[in-house]
Amino acid sequence: TLVTVTNSGGTTATSMAHDSFGGDAVFDYEISGLYPGDTGTCGTTLASAASCTLAIVYSPTAVLYNTGTVNITYDDGAVVGQTASGNLDGDGLRPFFGTGIDGDLTIAAANTDFSGLTLANAHKVTAVVGLASVTNNVLTLNGTISVNDFAVGDEIMWIVTQAGTSSVGCGALHGSYGFDDVTASTSTTITISANFPLPNVDSTELAQASNVATFCRIQILKVPNLNSLTVNAGADTFVPSYDHATGKGGIFAVRVSGTLTLTGDINMNGKGYSGGSGNGSSGAKGHSEIGSGILSNVVDAASNAMGGANGVRTSNGAAGGGGYAAGGNGGGSVSGAAGGAAQNYCPGPLACLPSQRLFMGGGGGASSSVAQGGNGGGIVYIIADTITGIGIVKTYGADGVIDPWSGGGGGGGGSILIKANSLGAGAWTARAKGGDGGDSPHDGGGGGGGAAELLYCATTNINIFIDVAGGTSLNGGGNGFAPTNGFNGFGPAPAVAGCP
Repeated sequence: TLVTVTNSGGTTATSMAHDSFGGDAVFDYEISGLYPGDTGTCGTTLASAASCTLAIVYSPTAVLYNTGTVNITYDDGAVVGQTASGNLDGDGLRPFFGTGIDGDLTIAAANTDFSGLTLANAHKVTAVVGLASVTNNVLTLNGTISVNDFAVGDEIMWIVTQAGTSSVGCGALHGSYGFDDVTASTSTTITISANFPLPNVDSTELAQASNVATFCRIQILKVPNLNSLTVNAGADTFVPSYDHATGKGGIFAVRVSGTLTLTGDINMNGKGYSGGSGNGSSGAKGHSEIGSGILSNVVDAASNAMGGANGVRTSNGAAGGGGYAAGGNGGGSVSGAAGGAAQNYCPGPLACLPSQRLFMGGGGGASSSVAQGGNGGGIVYIIADTITGIGIVKTYGADGVIDPWSGGGGGGGGSILIKANSLGAGAWTARAKGGDGGDSPHDGGGGGGGAAELLYCATTNINIFIDVAGGTSLNGGGNGFAPTNGFNGFGPAPAVAGCP
């Protein structure tokens, strides 16, 4: 950046020289670090009414707004050692692959809770909290946090994980997500760098109970900016399942400025929307993006959007949950049709890819208090410069449970979005399969397959295997309708995409 210096006095300035930089220590002279910078034109003298330039470089060390001053000394013919100052400022922007400021992390043990880990500075690797209200760029939280949860300079991800069918601020925004940077925080608020992009979100909606037509759930999670992430062979890591009561969980998100070495697994199987439960011989619909599954003894019940329809213990199996694709019907009997198959999460083909919206898998329906539905798969969001290894990124829907008469529906597969400069070497795998329906006299339907979208900027790997198959269901349907498999989801070969 060229900073212009103008002599507005009536005499020539002499003995011009650098004095100091003030404020944040992120400003210096271009290239050489010497006055006036390699492309600057200022020298030791400057005539009256003349101008020259200082070439100054801004090198932020964090994603923050920085201020400072540049100070030079000069003589004006009457006074020796005068000082002139100019103000400097700049916004430290986050590189696409992250800052790497959170360092290196290795997952060495099986069943490692990613949210339970800490960094070298004692801050948590990741944290999550619900949103209670929004005023411009100030987010009031549904819970309390500390500086170890969300610190200035941290990256946050926001995502609309559930909303009622009549929500105003969240209506039709299910699965919408975005990112911002923390500029300040208290125990109950986070201030971000720009106004929250959903201005119509209403605190009343955020406070409503699930299944109220106008309720809304938005969660805020810290996205660690690691230098490297290694998952060792035999190890796997996860974050806790989505909690319908608190509206948080079920999302694994990370940025890696260097290499993600995946020899073990990132495991979000069954971490999405919960499967239906039940009471006696009545089952509940699976939980979904529009709310919790309700108890029903209707044999041919409709689905709960992505949540599979319930079955009834001695009459029919429950339907599978939906993912990117629709779930399968449960097996019916002579006395009733199969339960309604869960919907896929956006109407029409290719309407909502993970790069556009992110969804957990819908829960499978239940047929009784025992034959419960499988949970849907969670969400995996990874940005990394390079990914290599032989491990698995997986977010399966869980299988339906059985009782002696009927089966619960399988959960829908979740969502995987991976963006990398290089998808690297090794035969690693991305899986977002639907769960299988419970195998009983009246089988549950298979869960719909989820979505796995892999994008790269420079190089790919032909050995990557992608699996988004729908869950299976056997043929137990009594004398009525046969159960069906879940439909396959979205999982094309890795595609080229520009990295900013």
